[in-house]
Amino acid sequence: MPFMKLNDFLKEFKLEGKALSIILNEDEKTSEPTPGSRCPLEFFTRAADGETIHISKGNLTCPGARRGFGFFDECPNIPGGFGHFISYGAGEGFPEGERIKKNPEIAEKMLETQPIDVLGNNKSITVKQYEDGDNPTLVTFMAEPDQLSGLIQLFSYRTAAYDNVIAPICSGCASVLRIPLAELRSENPRGVIGNIDSLSRSHFDKNTFFFTIPAASFLEMLEDADESFLISFNWAGVKARL
Repeated sequence: MPFMKLNDFLKEFKLEGKALSIILNEDEKTSEPTPGSRCPLEFFTRAADGETIHISKGNLTCPGARRGFGFFDECPNIPGGFGHFISYGAGEGFPEGERIKKNPEIAEKMLETQPIDVLGNNKSITVKQYEDGDNPTLVTFMAEPDQLSGLIQLFSYRTAAYDNVIAPICSGCASVLRIPLAELRSENPRGVIGNIDSLSRSHFDKNTFFFTIPAASFLEMLEDADESFLISFNWAGVKARL
């Protein structure tokens, strides 16, 4: 069966520039941080604008992002303690608590249960617009809700499972890197909806979510596209409003 051409796929979903290759590197490559940025996921916006971005622990000023991207597994060193920061704070003189979790114990347990050693021996991550000939580990899409719906449906085309996509409550960077990389260890890796948490969402357009999948799954989607729901009346109404 012929594959749908990449450009045709991106036009079908109106995702030109929004499909990004995530490539792991054994050597350390580093791009300049985004001036004034408070969210390292904004590197992905630069990649969508056409830059080739190299992420390493050296250009991540956010300790949470260093962990979320997988560069270390220890609890981030935040004044007052990570658990307090993610819950109700440690009091006067410490960072205000984000109140994502009810108490410090739950917050720390959340971190302890996340997968570790997801980068292996790799020292940097390259993010760029997906092109034919790339050899990425993961592909992530910066998608609006209708686009996300279609991507999930096509990703699920080959499986009878109803739970092959997850939307983890974790940091935005972990939802795009740490969790999807850990899924690769599974016999049937799940797709991961990212940019769910309120902190990372505040740095993007209100309609922007990430959807991250194994690169091999994206090739399967290209192979399946021309015989899938994309040629049915079901999709036509959604496509018209993209």
